[in-house]
Amino acid sequence: MQPGYPYPDATDAAERMNLGHQLMAEFVGADIDEITVSASTSFNTEDGVLRCSMGHSTLWTK
Repeated sequence: MQPGYPYPDATDAAERMNLGHQLMAEFVGADIDEITVSASTSFNTEDGVLRCSMGHSTLWTK
């Protein structure tokens, strides 16, 4: 199932994923737009490295 699809279970899945994203941001003390939550550690790492290299993240500059 694709989360967010207009079907009750898919809508519920998207809401749960969004809540998880929000809770993880709170857990690490970041704004929700400062973190990436994904099932892929490769994607998370590459996205973070790419964002930092382009100056779009302060993750490693503090």
